[in-house]
Amino acid sequence: MAEVYKGVEINISTTRNAQNRWTARTEYASPGQKNSSLEAPEAAYDTEDEAHNAALQAAIESIDRMRAATGKR
Repeated sequence: MAEVYKGVEINISTTRNAQNRWTARTEYASPGQKNSSLEAPEAAYDTEDEAHNAALQAAIESIDRMRAATGKR
């Protein structure tokens, strides 16, 4: 599922693990940047929505830090 935040497309994939819990991973790239990827902050979540939202929030925070480092808001 793709989300867009401040012009950056964020692709989120969720997976159910052997313990029937959910994990999530994001991939995104700002224009002129190489692809970045990261896991949701916790190892696993009870629901797919929790995993998705945690991964999205982590990506948003990372994008905001990248933009702040380059002087963008």
